Amino acid sequence: HLRMLVDNNPKVPSRIKALIDGSGEDPAPVLVQMARDLERWGADFLAIPCNTAHHFHPAVQAAVGVPVLNMIELTAGRIRQETPDVRKVGVLASTAVIRTDLYGESFARRGVEVVHPGDKSQDQVLAAIRAIKAQTFSSASLDALNRAVDDLIAREAEVILIACTELSVIAKKLQ
Repeated sequence: HLRMLVDNNPKVPSRIKALIDGSGEDPAPVLVQMARDLERWGADFLAIPCNTAHHFHPAVQAAVGVPVLNMIELTAGRIRQETPDVRKVGVLASTAVIRTDLYGESFARRGVEVVHPGDKSQDQVLAAIRAIKAQTFSSASLDALNRAVDDLIAREAEVILIACTELSVIAKKLQ
């Protein structure tokens, strides 16, 4: 077992409001301070469990002397390793991950194209993520997510990447 230090800070400003709405406070300073605190407390390396927060990975890594695992790079590498012939990966994630094309560069370097749901499907994905957070997830939410998966498959996605912590909670219920 690894000894773990966890800074589960509910005061991190909304990544969604900052990246999508453009009206939210920049979460980078809070994320950087959390990383510095964890390093000061003795962490040998850091992991950021939120996909959207990885948009701020460069700032966090620059602020500390310990490695900050890059979930985006690790995921792209793992998918390429496990499915070496994959050409297209469909990303099921928050709209912030989609709009910032968070996975695009990592997969492009590996010769893989990233596809996203269409706008209507993506709106429903974000609504489902919000429903999971609010504990109001329903069969209608699940149906909407399955339609988004169908949308990705129609866009020739050979692998579906669930790139959201909230969606990972219900992943086994997806078709």
